[in-house]
Amino acid sequence: MQKGKFGKLCLVSNVILVSSMVFMFSNLISVCIASESSSESHLYIEAEHEIQHNHVAVFVGGMSPVGDSNKTFVALGLSYERRLNEPFGIEVLADFTVGSDGRAALFLTGVTYRPFREYGLKLMTGPGFEIAEHNSDATEVNFVYGVGLAWEFHLGNVSIAPTVRADFFGESNANITFGIAIGTGF
Repeated sequence: MQKGKFGKLCLVSNVILVSSMVFMFSNLISVCIASESSSESHLYIEAEHEIQHNHVAVFVGGMSPVGDSNKTFVALGLSYERRLNEPFGIEVLADFTVGSDGRAALFLTGVTYRPFREYGLKLMTGPGFEIAEHNSDATEVNFVYGVGLAWEFHLGNVSIAPTVRADFFGESNANITFGIAIGTGF
């Protein structure tokens, strides 16, 4: 099968699908929050309260290699974030992917930044490494640099965050990871 144009088309369709899901999910949550509190129009409920400095979350989604979008792997992850102050935090995360070609574990550390207090936009960036085991019994370790964004919604003590992240490794390799993170602060 020819991978060139078809692979790019599949990647574009995956990005459009994920963007549409994030948009629809964002609208659904904003309607739910707006209906709960008619006097409050903020999507970011935590803005009314003191910042919870610790946050843990689980992640469920998919991972697709850029340039080979015929492959999409199941991705599961865990993360811990320590909020340093209002906009900045430090995050540690581990993602695990499983597919027909093998499995991989990704470990990242990085900085998080929330540019707007009243909205749940969260930007993430940082280095890490990936350990990939292929069906050919070859194991490789790669340095990775991740860049991502999430849109956090808080319903009581629970946070729900549609998330998209690009992880760059090697000379010209990248993976796109997308999904939903559900967590809580303490």
